[in-house]
Amino acid sequence: MTPVVIFAYQGDAIPVVLAARSAVAAGCMPVIVDDAAHPLPGHVRGALWALGAEYQADPMPRRGNLNGTDVAAWIAGKLADAALRHGSWHAIKLDADTLLVDAGRFRGTVGCKSSSVSRRDAFGACYSLQYGTASIVASSLAAQPVDPEAPEDLTIWAEVRRLVLPHHLEDFDPERGLFCAAPPWASVGQARNFAAITFGNPPRDPSWRQMRAFLEYLERTSQDLGLSSHPKPAIDQP
Repeated sequence: MTPVVIFAYQGDAIPVVLAARSAVAAGCMPVIVDDAAHPLPGHVRGALWALGAEYQADPMPRRGNLNGTDVAAWIAGKLADAALRHGSWHAIKLDADTLLVDAGRFRGTVGCKSSSVSRRDAFGACYSLQYGTASIVASSLAAQPVDPEAPEDLTIWAEVRRLVLPHHLEDFDPERGLFCAAPPWASVGQARNFAAITFGNPPRDPSWRQMRAFLEYLERTSQDLGLSSHPKPAIDQP
């Protein structure tokens, strides 16, 4: 089964359950890595357990929004560990404010870049790392001097490229592609145009109504497409 690793803290109390539900609807296993210093409320942890999600609290300092080469190494290590424990060829990293739509697009080491803004590395909201790649990157970054301000996504993907590890970076397509930052006026009917949709971009709805509406659409249509609404085994091929 493909694990979807979601790094969360107490401020993610509403969206993290929605993100985990999207992983379930995509046929994956949500793995929640909570911030032990600022954990999710008890009722949220209960809701995640009710979904069948795996939950763990970790004391690793996150420097705000997952910054630091040591944090990047830790994240890559968590993805490798999740892939190994769940018998998967790869693991998907998903932000708590992001919905996973099509897990099949994230097989191996896959991410979304953007030539239009000269971004060579994957956006951090959703990407996947192959088990071996995640292990190599984690070891390599852990051996480097710590830069406390290095963003995790840019750091991990720059290391993937520096080590010339196999990967695929798909260029951003605002109409139909791997990734989308949903504007407030986006229609739920556009949800399946993308493999992942993030709702953390400003202006953000503090009640997460839009994210919930998109998720409910995905859950309804997953049944129409014959997708399970519960975690199921997935066969991973290199």
